[in-house]
Amino acid sequence: MTRNLCCILCQKPIPEKTKPEHVLLNALGGRLTTRKVICPNCNHFMGNGPDKDLADSTAFLRNICHFKAGDGDDAPQLRNLETNGERFDLKPGMQPQMRPRNPMDVQIDEDKIYTRISAYSDEEADKLASGAAIKIAKHLGHKTPEVIEAIKQDILKERKSSFRPAPKVHQQLQFGTGRSQQSMAKACLVLWAMEVTNDEVNSNRYDAIRQFINTGVKDSELVKLMKIDTRPLPPLPIEYGNNPNIVWAGCDEGGVYGYFRLYGAIGWRFLLSEQAVPHNLQVCLISNPFDNKLWRRIRNHDSPVGYDWVNAQWDSWPPQFDQVVTRLEAMSAYAQKLSEDTWLPQLVRQGLSRAGCCEGDLVTEQHVSAFSQHVGRAISAYILQKDIPDSE
Repeated sequence: MTRNLCCILCQKPIPEKTKPEHVLLNALGGRLTTRKVICPNCNHFMGNGPDKDLADSTAFLRNICHFKAGDGDDAPQLRNLETNGERFDLKPGMQPQMRPRNPMDVQIDEDKIYTRISAYSDEEADKLASGAAIKIAKHLGHKTPEVIEAIKQDILKERKSSFRPAPKVHQQLQFGTGRSQQSMAKACLVLWAMEVTNDEVNSNRYDAIRQFINTGVKDSELVKLMKIDTRPLPPLPIEYGNNPNIVWAGCDEGGVYGYFRLYGAIGWRFLLSEQAVPHNLQVCLISNPFDNKLWRRIRNHDSPVGYDWVNAQWDSWPPQFDQVVTRLEAMSAYAQKLSEDTWLPQLVRQGLSRAGCCEGDLVTEQHVSAFSQHVGRAISAYILQKDIPDSE
């Protein structure tokens, strides 16, 4: 059984059971969805193509700022990064997890056993030492728990550790590259269809933008169909912060336009149709990426972004990136503070553990000395960007 609704992209009937389509991508914190605009096939095609390109282009920024997805999923983890020959993953919140190229090396000759372990935490060293001990015990023919534990402790007693500064991460942000612009245009068209019905958007007045979304081919002049925007945003409600994601669509006698703003920094205007609908309309979806519960779908004159502003004339080339850089630098500063706020409590817990100080213990001078040495060396490595031995 099907409904009397046709997909605005392929223009085929939408089945009764279909996946929800996010207006603003789930990866970008979007929570507004519809099941009445795009069919499952187009949802899948866009999700594995243009939508993926847009999500991937923002993955680094989402990671370092720890932006959650609209459905509450964690920020993406970035894998297999490399700086100065060091490999690492970047966990959400800009937390590096080092990946040694050869973490465990066990060489066994007839009368000699050589073991080398490279680890970046006590827990990881313990796990690798257990693996090495099992391998050695198996070779010796004494694979009992007692023998394995004895070998493990013998390996760990030679352990030397130091604090190393986190690797520097170099990433070039390239918003709007690949097929990302198709995803942005699609978001505007979906929001507009929710406002004016599928029948309106399926008219031939929208064929040019539909072809661009589906194929990336631009029949119209580039500046006419799409225009990049680096202007400062107009004043917005304070609850959406300085870096909102915005999807907007509206019309007047000049035609129908869509607008997509990414993290408040850079925007794209799309010509959805050169012919206007019978009466003036506009709708705006605005979302705060720092708190995805703060979002609204706002109609007509209450829209924080208006038709006159979106349709104003500005020079799109060369783009003026000064304010773009300013907004992204503010996000980078937020990410840096977030990383430090995560790292410092972890360091304190490690210092207390290394000092053997548990909750409820009477703090002794020995505890203070051991804690101070551990934390002091870690902070010195961070400030000086040098390897610092964990002990004398």
